[in-house]
Amino acid sequence: MTRCRKFVVTLAGALWASCAQASTGLAFEGYGAEPLAMGGAAMAYDTGSAAAMSNPATLGLGPEDHRIDLALDFFTLRAASDAGTEQADSASPIYKYPAFGWSSRKGQLAYGAGVYTQGGVATRYSGRSWLAHDSGLVNSSQITAGRFVIPVAYELTPRRLYLGGSFDLVWTAVDWQMLLWGPAFHDMLPNSLQAGASGRQGSMRGGVMDALAVLRQAGEVADLNYAYFDFDDGSGFTGAAAGVGIAAKAGFVLRVTPELSVGAAVHSPTRLQNLRAEAASLTVNTDVDSGVLAGTNPSGSYSASSLPLRGTLTLRDFQWPALAAMGAAYRLASGPRLALDIKRIFWSEVMDHLDVRFLAEDTAANGWFQGQDLHWRLRQRWRDQNVIALGGGFPLASQLELRAGFSYASNPVPRDYLTPLLPMFARQHYSVGAGYFFRPYAAVELALSVTPRTGYGGGSALAGGDNSVQQLSWQLQYRYRYQ
Repeated sequence: MTRCRKFVVTLAGALWASCAQASTGLAFEGYGAEPLAMGGAAMAYDTGSAAAMSNPATLGLGPEDHRIDLALDFFTLRAASDAGTEQADSASPIYKYPAFGWSSRKGQLAYGAGVYTQGGVATRYSGRSWLAHDSGLVNSSQITAGRFVIPVAYELTPRRLYLGGSFDLVWTAVDWQMLLWGPAFHDMLPNSLQAGASGRQGSMRGGVMDALAVLRQAGEVADLNYAYFDFDDGSGFTGAAAGVGIAAKAGFVLRVTPELSVGAAVHSPTRLQNLRAEAASLTVNTDVDSGVLAGTNPSGSYSASSLPLRGTLTLRDFQWPALAAMGAAYRLASGPRLALDIKRIFWSEVMDHLDVRFLAEDTAANGWFQGQDLHWRLRQRWRDQNVIALGGGFPLASQLELRAGFSYASNPVPRDYLTPLLPMFARQHYSVGAGYFFRPYAAVELALSVTPRTGYGGGSALAGGDNSVQQLSWQLQYRYRYQ
């Protein structure tokens, strides 16, 4: 199973580097050039093979033929977290990732297959930023996710009611480098190491903490300065902690009139296996007695020392949330069309906290902590998110259609638990695009989506007082139909 998991995740990474952040939490705001240009609305009109990522029932709205969609997406992100006069900036390069979809319809049955990027995040703050607290350590995050989807749709009532569903193979990979320092770190410690710790931001328990408590009682160590978690494979394609799982979708589309359609879909939460990093490290920086460091008896004089531990790390029960959406699409007699979606993403069910287990290797190199474990819970308490997406297509000629859209999403991230490694508080984006049909059966489509700078004041001990995020993404797609 481990070999299979590694193969799937590596294959997915070889297809694309899906390091992205969108205005709907960790998920993209739209799938396919047409829905992306129309604000992400996709519940009630023919979106081609991209139906596999939104409402599978819309696959039945297409003509009786076969369709291939090839797409290339581009994305760049900038985030910042400022603490007074000190600043931490994260600017991503331009990430590129392809998507592929194929669909076919014959009679009442339509079906297809495709590979798509689900979403994710990428940040990197240098060792010179205030987040490093003079340690020189990088703080970074990279979450990548994708799906291989098999959608099916059935025309239950001729030209009126369509039902659909999909089976999804999901993969997710995570890289994470995070320094926990100062009040936020101390408040996570057990009372044996920090009297009065409330655990408001999270907790740390296990054999590593127990060993430190014994050493402190013996006078061999004094204050704990920071802990640094590092599981990063150094690749933009894969992640150090990776796993695969499954999910499903179901939906319907109803043609109320020839001009008006309504649709709805539900997406199940994923069932991903725990994400495991075989080569992870945990560094504990503490004040160690100088006599102990010299191999003699405690002297009562202390100096800061880093204790690097090697081991395996497991990110437990990291899932993508359920989603419920409904929408409508209307085509005017003169040709323009409008689409509106309302979505609810159930982040509260999967992002209450991050659950990390570290197990130090049972080797002498890990010193006092060989074979010991650490259970770290980082509180998140995300809220469920509401999204409104509105878009339209406006034919200028028989071969050209211009598109535009807008979406607004509520902020799922509570101020008290914000971390700069997950700047998922962008709330709105604006999009434009076009489709050029140079043949009756072939078209080139373009979409551009802009998320303006969004600010968010920090109430968390892990983030600065002024945080911001902005992004730019665009997609180029080729569609081809054949009999």
